[in-house]
Amino acid sequence: MNKNKQGFFGVLLIALVTLSAQSALAAITLDGVSTDPSVIAAGDEVTLTVTFHESGESTYIKANDGSYSVVATLEPGDTVTREKVTILDGIGAAGHLFIDQAWSKNYRIKVHDDAPVGTYQFKLRFQYFKDGRPVESPMVEYFTLSVTKEGIIINVANIVTTPSEVRPGDNYVVLETALENSGRKDAKSVEYTLTLPDGFSAPYANNNRVWAGYLAAGEEQALTTYFSVAEDTPPGVYTFTAHLNYRDVDDNRYAKTITFPVLVREKPVIVVTKSEGELLAGSSGELRVTLKNIGSETAENVDARLLKASSQPFALDARSDFVGTLAPGEEATAVFPLEAESSAAVKEHSFTLLVRAKGDSNKGDDNIYTYSREATVSVTGKAPNIRLWLGVTLLLIVILVIAVAKWRSR
Repeated sequence: MNKNKQGFFGVLLIALVTLSAQSALAAITLDGVSTDPSVIAAGDEVTLTVTFHESGESTYIKANDGSYSVVATLEPGDTVTREKVTILDGIGAAGHLFIDQAWSKNYRIKVHDDAPVGTYQFKLRFQYFKDGRPVESPMVEYFTLSVTKEGIIINVANIVTTPSEVRPGDNYVVLETALENSGRKDAKSVEYTLTLPDGFSAPYANNNRVWAGYLAAGEEQALTTYFSVAEDTPPGVYTFTAHLNYRDVDDNRYAKTITFPVLVREKPVIVVTKSEGELLAGSSGELRVTLKNIGSETAENVDARLLKASSQPFALDARSDFVGTLAPGEEATAVFPLEAESSAAVKEHSFTLLVRAKGDSNKGDDNIYTYSREATVSVTGKAPNIRLWLGVTLLLIVILVIAVAKWRSR
């Protein structure tokens, strides 16, 4: 029994000694880190050269057994580094690492373009493997790198529209902006694409895409685009979106999205809701046109003018009618006396109705707005020719009188 106890304790002692030799004596020391470029700026792609060695005791089994290998993996060391740095190549297989043997491994990282100046933490995770399987817990060494320069920082500034107050129905509005690079690195192949919200459109083909080209650090470049506003667009603040694609001098590609507001002011909008008018060719009548303000602002001094082509067989007694003031949602009727020539075809005839209105002076809107609308009148038939019938009647009377006179003279 005593011999069995002695044997058990002997095996236990050997196991403890073995474990101690395998783990307690393990130590990988990080010797240094160098970078290319040596001064790191936001947007840089950086090569890291890391030097380390096995500094454990000479009795460390894994250092003396060539079947063991170590893999050194580069990882972010904190949350900020994880968000602002991308590790492009983070695996460094060192193979077998003997005691006091030094290895140099290269890693590649990409510092984001918007990474602020500051210190970023990384960690090297050293993991031993045997026959492709990890053994023991990994060892971790931390180090830091400094980003000392801001990279490419492109923003949109100095947003100006012509006209300065944009309103529903405006066409070919000029939008002038400026791209500014407030970073420390030059940008090239800069492309600017403007996306418009609902209710807006680009009046020219591809006018919302501008090739800006090279934009050096600290420089600014003016851009001009155009847009039109649908007449039924409600007033309010709308978000325009600028998409930027560009490269740095090392041909690294970047994409950025910038939004900015555009204000659409109130405006009266006058439309024709009804045209009423029927007459016979060769007769007189009137055309009644109902106007409605569907805009968001009161229209003052509303005046409607009826325009006709010289070829249209109508005569207008009054070409215009003053309507007055129309509040939003209010209607009024403009009346136009007219005469259809006898040659007027039986059909619906269209006229151009030119409506002019002034903005709401109570809101400081002194603009004059002009709307080209359509009004229609129907010729439903031919009016009897009264002159012809009168002439025939008179002729018959004359013939009758002559006949009677001759009869009496006999």
